Formats: sequence, structure tokens, C-alpha cells
Amino acid sequence: MFEEEAFWCLTQIVEVLLPLDYYPNLLGVLVDLRIFQQLMRDQLPHLCKHLDMLEFDCSLLVTKWLICLFVNHLPLDVELAVWDLFMIKGSSVIFRVALTLFDLMAPEILATKDYAEVYLVVDGFGHKVTRDQLLSRMLRGLNNKEIQFQR
Repeated sequence: MFEEEAFWCLTQIVEVLLPLDYYPNLLGVLVDLRIFQQLMRDQLPHLCKHLDMLEFDCSLLVTKWLICLFVNHLPLDVELAVWDLFMIKGSSVIFRVALTLFDLMAPEILATKDYAEVYLVVDGFGHKVTRDQLLSRMLRGLNNKEIQFQR
């Protein structure tokens, strides 16, 4: 991709696909974080109960995912697939990916016994997930109707 194409791609993301206050004051990120937390409680209640029991706050890691849209948190081929879907379908893809990652991590997280173990599982899991694993789980297993909304 040439410099001008990269510039216009970034402009499209910042000015069209994401709310205008997403990066300047991070208000959009905070709103998306709250939306994600509610979606997680609705979609993965058993996992949330375990995380609450361990007093683990997902916002520590999910905020990083939201701010950089998963760059450097997934293998490159998975990142590219996520970005392709994000460009085509919009911001709901970000929520789907985050929920799917937690759904895929659930067995490992549920086996943890303390905060530090959860952090290590969540922080490192993204680099182990494959493109096929993520995309196939995104298309089944989670009730995606609630995530179909427009900003």
C-alpha cells in the first residue's frame, strides 16, 4: 500500500467507521468498553461470574484491543481478516471479535484460580488463535443479533 492509500484508509477508519471522539478524548473507547462489558455479561455469563469471583477487570486488556483495533494482539493473518471484516461490516465486528476471543479462551480462563493466571491467559491467547478458529467461531456459537447495531 502506498503512502497516500494508507492515509485515506486511516482517514476512513477515524472519520467514518469510528465515532469522531474515539481517539481525541477516548470517550468513544470508553463507551465501546461499556457496551462490550454488557455484551459479555449477556453472551458469556458463566465466564463473567468466574472473572468477577477472581476480581478480574476485563477493561485492562479490552481497552488495548479497542484502541488499536487488535493490531499486535493477534497473528498478522488474523489481524488482516479482522480488519477486512471491520472495513466491510463496520464497528460491530470489533465486538464480535472480542467476544469470540473470550469465548475461545473460556475453558482456559475457567481453569484459573487467581487474577494473575487470568491476565496471563487473556494477554497471551490472542497470539495463539488461528484465522480459521476465530472466523468459524464468530459465525456460530454466539448470538450475534444483539451486536447488529449502527452508531
